[in-house]
Amino acid sequence: MQVKSHPAYPLAWPEGWKRTLPNKRSRNLRYRISLKQALNELLEELRKMVGNLKYAVISSNIPIKRDGNPYITGHSIKPKDPGVAVYWYDVTAKTERVIACDAWVEARENIRALALALRALRQLERCKATEILDRAFSGFAALTDGQEPWWVVLGVEQGSSPAVIKDTYHILAKTHHPDVGGDHVQMVKISKAYQEALEGNP
Repeated sequence: MQVKSHPAYPLAWPEGWKRTLPNKRSRNLRYRISLKQALNELLEELRKMVGNLKYAVISSNIPIKRDGNPYITGHSIKPKDPGVAVYWYDVTAKTERVIACDAWVEARENIRALALALRALRQLERCKATEILDRAFSGFAALTDGQEPWWVVLGVEQGSSPAVIKDTYHILAKTHHPDVGGDHVQMVKISKAYQEALEGNP
């Protein structure tokens, strides 16, 4: 598994992960932390989670220097797209992992949020709640399995009306919902496609 194929710059957002619209991003006043501090905290959490950072990549729109480290001073530390994604290889599960965040206005805030998320995931590991941890990552994997456009997933024409999209979604949900014996991953995919359709057809 070549995690290194994901570039540190520019941002390699995970396929299928929903993006936060710029006008929906918030400022987190609790994350009063410099970019350097946020990066150090994230790297520390990655070390604890991964153990070997040669298998991890922090991807963002913060330009990187020749040594591969991001610039931490100057205008470049506040890119227009503040999203951040972290990719690593889980040696135990023998699979690639990814988490990403773009909910906050600044990249440093999203980096801080990811560090806290990794800390929470490690807490699950320490509590021996490995099934919960596995299910969390299964959910992440389901989110990244959205390569097909929403209209293909739903089986409708791209220009379909909101009413047709809604009716089709309800028909699919009745078949694929886990409560009626359907597949959880497929239902996540259908729900995500429906959400994308609604955003494109207000």
